[in-house]
Amino acid sequence: MDIARWGMGELTWPKSVVSTGGKYLYDDDQETPNTQMATLDYGGKQIMFEVRGLLTGPEAGQPVGTYPVGNLFYGAEGWMWIGDGGFQVFKGEKSERIMDEKAERGGDGTKAHMENFLAACRSRNYKALNAEVEIGAISAGLCHFANNSYRAGQRKLVWDGANRVYTGDAEATKLLTRDYRKPYVV
Repeated sequence: MDIARWGMGELTWPKSVVSTGGKYLYDDDQETPNTQMATLDYGGKQIMFEVRGLLTGPEAGQPVGTYPVGNLFYGAEGWMWIGDGGFQVFKGEKSERIMDEKAERGGDGTKAHMENFLAACRSRNYKALNAEVEIGAISAGLCHFANNSYRAGQRKLVWDGANRVYTGDAEATKLLTRDYRKPYVV
């Protein structure tokens, strides 16, 4: 989600979110769907976030498998795939590959983020973080927004950032927090 927001130049909350999906294969206790499509609307831009907890296809030549992670950016003249392994740019209707850059360090970006976060916690120095806390909080929050829409009946939720509620939707707003048990109240 960080990369999607970075690519858009957007560091704020969306105007609205709608998420659909379901648990189509595994019979387990997960609360989130294994197949989900969320649209986060920023007005003139959108993030479409797709979860495929099942075998998936080979976008941009990426390996077929379960849980591949990457971002696809679409524009008027082509599209780009970016993930932990690097990025590829495709131009025109024939999707001619015009760039193919491999990551210098490769590996697992999530692991690198977590190592940096934990090291900053241990040192108690927030300036050691690779990114501001707010960047991660918003990116994580967008995933929660998608799950809130799904849990609220897969309906569109309009965000009122000034009041930190979903406009006219008390049921969905309740999903932003939980009923805390005293004395453990946030």
